[in-house]
Amino acid sequence: DLTKIVLIRNFKKLYLIDMATRKESFLTDLEIDMSNPSISPVNDKVVYTSKSLKEFYTSPINKAFKQRVRHLWLIDLKSRKKIDLTEDSPKQYSAPKWSPDGRRISFTSSSWDVYIKNMVNPSEGILKVGAGYFSEWLNEGFIYI
Repeated sequence: DLTKIVLIRNFKKLYLIDMATRKESFLTDLEIDMSNPSISPVNDKVVYTSKSLKEFYTSPINKAFKQRVRHLWLIDLKSRKKIDLTEDSPKQYSAPKWSPDGRRISFTSSSWDVYIKNMVNPSEGILKVGAGYFSEWLNEGFIYI
């Protein structure tokens, strides 16, 4: 309904602002590196990127170095429950976008590929769309660049 906006302060605090009343609600606090918040079309969830809880080997050649990577996270605005949507992946993800119907999320990886995650049936897995840097949903479909 275009009356709410989510924003990040200090790279680690997520807020929801009701634009009609200017009421601000604190949603969550992470240690650092939160970005790309996107509120669902029905204003009940926010997807964003932040560091994974696990460390991963990010290089197939160098197995001596593990690090936390940027994952997609989802927070339910009512319960404030957070989940890592890409928890078992060693890839870096960014730029999540909700589909207009709120049924899917598109996003990109550090290997410059665009993916789609089904939010109605999250256990369905992640679908690779193709090579691209960014994605955007149109009312009649999807585009990736």
